[in-house]
Amino acid sequence: MLDILLAQPATADFIAAKLWREFHIAAPVTEAERRELANVASRFRTSGYDIQVALRALLSTQAFWATANRGAREVAG
Repeated sequence: MLDILLAQPATADFIAAKLWREFHIAAPVTEAERRELANVASRFRTSGYDIQVALRALLSTQAFWATANRGAREVAG
């Protein structure tokens, strides 16, 4: 079953989008953010679904470091 899911490109897109929402306040709204998210998914997929690669790609996006996103998400504690 897992092999079937991982064979689908949409799996990397889905997981990358979940990570994006976890670290960003909202879904990507600009074209640049959509390209960054697509790059995260692509790097995740080509790495053989290595989560470390996905997180490194996500944490290197401009959106992650954007001032507007800092402190915008409250962490449940």
